Amino acid sequence: RIILTMLKQTEIDFTSKDIAIEACYEATTDQWKVEALHFLKSFATYGKEFITEDVRIASEGKIPKIKEERAWGQLMRNAAKAGIIQNTGRFGLMKNKKSHSGIKTLWRGLVK
Repeated sequence: RIILTMLKQTEIDFTSKDIAIEACYEATTDQWKVEALHFLKSFATYGKEFITEDVRIASEGKIPKIKEERAWGQLMRNAAKAGIIQNTGRFGLMKNKKSHSGIKTLWRGLVK
């Protein structure tokens, strides 16, 4: 019974997280969306594996900085739907010390 309650809470948390990520993305400028996607296409070469943080760090100084970095999450989801990257089903560790090596989706580039 406790497990079911925990699973239900997790389901709610994922939904809230998804809504927040999409809202952060929608709050960015059209210019950022275009430039970030263009950068991702150049970064996500075929077979290369990376986490979103790798893309964000590599983009510093090359595209406009945004206030809320969670927007990158929606960009990655959109890119996966477009066939630019794919989820490997595995995870990578974040490098930022503040994130305490949190686990994140490991993506694979599909751009040839």
